[in-house]
Amino acid sequence: MTSYLVVGASRGIGLAFVKQLSANPQNKVFAGVRNVESSIHLQPLLSRPNVHAIKLDMTDVISLKAAAEEVARINHGKLDILIINAGLTGSGKPFKDCTYEEIIEEHSMFTNNVLGPVLTIKAFLPLVSQGAQKKIIAISSANADSEFILTVGFDKGATYTATKAALNAYITKLSLQYRQEGIVFRSICPGLVDTGATRDPPILDQSRYEPRLKQIKPLFPDFKGPLTPEQSVDAVLEVIDKTTMADSGTFVSHKGNKDWL
Repeated sequence: MTSYLVVGASRGIGLAFVKQLSANPQNKVFAGVRNVESSIHLQPLLSRPNVHAIKLDMTDVISLKAAAEEVARINHGKLDILIINAGLTGSGKPFKDCTYEEIIEEHSMFTNNVLGPVLTIKAFLPLVSQGAQKKIIAISSANADSEFILTVGFDKGATYTATKAALNAYITKLSLQYRQEGIVFRSICPGLVDTGATRDPPILDQSRYEPRLKQIKPLFPDFKGPLTPEQSVDAVLEVIDKTTMADSGTFVSHKGNKDWL
């Protein structure tokens, strides 16, 4: 039985991870969320015997320690695969239009998108070190790839981009530090994913993607549009399954390469 902890499991990609993984009764899935009771989309999955809801706040050390203790208690002190999906995207407001105060406020995103994942890794490393697969996966973004940004001309969301680039750098550094212990680290971009259906309130109008698609289509004519969370997770899980120590520290797409779309 393979054990997984999915952090940020209340909606979107994280929720899809829990749904897909727990469909296999041979998997044990821990769904990490800040508030179990308010995670309305997760609730139906909690009836599955191999799903365990874990209260977890990535920015709260006390919460992380308690969550790690709970997973250790249920899973005999070990964890095979840690998937860190949670994070904030920010307003995407152009830098030239931001005040000093807005820039400072926007950079609080580093707490959620960089510090939070790093603290989470710190809390669960002892369990992963005892697991069979020993994999730590950070869900990142193509926006952290400079070549891709320049190619498509995405100039907004600079702070979000910076947080994902910083997280990727951490993953690479940690991969070197823990290589001798057999722990594999990897950053994976899930592709362009439409998570509107599980937002609060739901966003079902896909026209919000039109401006971005107008930029992308001339450059990537084969691109069909945003993936569903289920399509993305199927692809990412295949990449995770194929990931070995030789891949540790790298940053790839849901296709296992640098084809971000």
